[in-house]
Amino acid sequence: MSGPNKMSPGAAAAAFLLIYLAVYAGLQVGRPPLGEALGVEGLRATVAFRIGFSALFLWLMFAAVTWLMRLQGLRLADLGFDRPGRLAGWILALAVAGLHIAGLTAGPLSAYPMTTDWSAWRIGCSVAVAVSAGACEETIFRGFVMRQAGAMGLPTWVQVLLSGLLFGLAHALWGLMSGRFDLGSSLGAMVSTGVLGLLLASAFVAGGRSLWPVIVAHGLLDLVEEPWLMSFAMGGGFEAAPR
Repeated sequence: MSGPNKMSPGAAAAAFLLIYLAVYAGLQVGRPPLGEALGVEGLRATVAFRIGFSALFLWLMFAAVTWLMRLQGLRLADLGFDRPGRLAGWILALAVAGLHIAGLTAGPLSAYPMTTDWSAWRIGCSVAVAVSAGACEETIFRGFVMRQAGAMGLPTWVQVLLSGLLFGLAHALWGLMSGRFDLGSSLGAMVSTGVLGLLLASAFVAGGRSLWPVIVAHGLLDLVEEPWLMSFAMGGGFEAAPR
């Protein structure tokens, strides 16, 4: 796959991990003073601000993946943008999205005005998360991670497990952006998103390694669940429905 002057899959994976951690740390350091300078106060403003930082982080990581693919002599399209996806992948991906939405709306998010609040805040936040997380996270954790793992000789089932594990770990780390560390909450976020990652990775494989089914499914669930899920995590649980 790679010639003598091209980056190997292992080197690309290691480089991405270093970039990921460095950019995340940099944004973490810069976020609080910028929030203070902008006068960000209140749950809604804080949620929107955090979503903006998360979107920035994800698009920077998308750019890193694009660059590393070029260093490997590959196109971004090679990750799964160049095929529409098999029907089995679409069915599984959309079923995962539907079950995820149903579980959260009947449980942790049941106290939130998910069907009645159509404010600019709600629409803007939900679209920003849906587009950024849908496109970027699936490109990273399904397309890039699984391609590098496969190129290193790991079987498909290990690729799926690795994709889910890294997806869960990334969201446990991402959860620290609230400024409060709670081990139980971090573990809960890691496990729940890890399971979601496993299911989406399975849909990616079932769809013939097309990113489109998982991008659409991921985008749909975020479009419905956000910014309520973020509000729930940052505002203290069931008592913190946004006003």
